Amino acid sequence: MLNLFSRKIVYPAFWKFRRLRVGEKIPDYIQKQWIPRDQLLERQWAALKRLLSHAYENVPYYSRKMKEAGCHPEDIKSMDDFAGLPFLTKDDIINNQQDLIGRNYRKRHLTEDSTGGSTGKKIIFYEDRNELAHRFASAVRCDCWADLNPGDRFVQIWGSPLDLGKGHTLRRHLDRLFLRRLFISSFDMAEETLERCLEQIKKFRPKVLIGYPTPLHRFALFLKERRSGPLGIKSIISSAETLFDHQREDIETHIGAPVFNRYGCREFGPIAAECEEHRGLHIQSDRLLVELVPTENEEDGLHEIVVTDLYKYAMPFIRYRIGDLAVRFGKECPCGRGLPLLERIEGRTFDMVICSNGNMISGTFWTLLFRSIPGIRMFRVHQVRKERIKITLEVDDEFNPGGLKILAARIHEKSGHGMKIDFDLVSRILPGESGKHRFVVSDVARDYFSL
Repeated sequence: MLNLFSRKIVYPAFWKFRRLRVGEKIPDYIQKQWIPRDQLLERQWAALKRLLSHAYENVPYYSRKMKEAGCHPEDIKSMDDFAGLPFLTKDDIINNQQDLIGRNYRKRHLTEDSTGGSTGKKIIFYEDRNELAHRFASAVRCDCWADLNPGDRFVQIWGSPLDLGKGHTLRRHLDRLFLRRLFISSFDMAEETLERCLEQIKKFRPKVLIGYPTPLHRFALFLKERRSGPLGIKSIISSAETLFDHQREDIETHIGAPVFNRYGCREFGPIAAECEEHRGLHIQSDRLLVELVPTENEEDGLHEIVVTDLYKYAMPFIRYRIGDLAVRFGKECPCGRGLPLLERIEGRTFDMVICSNGNMISGTFWTLLFRSIPGIRMFRVHQVRKERIKITLEVDDEFNPGGLKILAARIHEKSGHGMKIDFDLVSRILPGESGKHRFVVSDVARDYFSL
């Protein structure tokens, strides 16, 4: 009865309080996921054409860029034509903020938001209510795939200062009351914190657990060591970091629920998510146009993700280089949804170590490498120059320092022997300012990809 009351009365009241028409868009998003692929593409193209016309007529930045390219929206008749438009980068947004806002919008009527700066560049952007309503409605659809329905209790182990700061205390209380959501900070996951986390979860009795993969994995290993009994969790949503196979296995085994991987960002909300089949991540292509641009590591199937939000009118992001890498998946999901699939998210472009021998080493290599040596609980790789990397290892008593020679030899097989490696052994690796754990950070890749 309480779930029904929350879903029918309290949940709609929350969105009405925020003046967002989410409730009326949810049924449409639930229905659109079953539209055949060809019809979905037709609708996507029509929405893109409307956005381009709006941007050309009302957004100074895009008017200028299209005229410089000698292009008019009517000239764009195919995806090849669209791919001729320039990318939008984070620097473009920082340097042209005012010119990216539509002349037919007033800034004071828009919602200001910003990224956490985990790539080193914090950007401020603006959103209108219609865009936010579409975003939240598609997020609800993704939640439903993980059996999280409006009115269900859930716990979010999160770390973004944008969500956990003092200025958002009132919103967190409203979330707990209206959305039945409990926030737990992921910044400090020491053992005493994990004890409090466990007690909060037992008291709140959530149906679903949401979090970054790293704190979820720490919590799972804590439950393993503590031999805690079942928590009654029905499903787990992992988001905001790359989810590795060993993390998924440990989380599912020790928390005792299936993991639904999700990919998204502050700028767009959910971009792709797993359904109940777990065969890949469905792109939210009825709301977003996601391009996969080949990289120099194309032989590994890696593509750079470029995103256009079809409902982002107040401050359009057209062909935005988000800075992430993915592997394309050509197969269709047996679930029957028309939304296309990504096979996996590989990480950020800045998570690629660029070697002087021409190799580009992605996060999966490092994860498998460090898991091969007993006693390494966590790692961080920082490429400071093209021929120097610093590797920080969180180790326990099982670790044998002789393993460092093995690690160096395997790294040199990929990078060449010119790569200098500095190892630093610590008892604890803390998350970054955004609350996320960056396994690999490359200062060289930051310049290489010029995002």
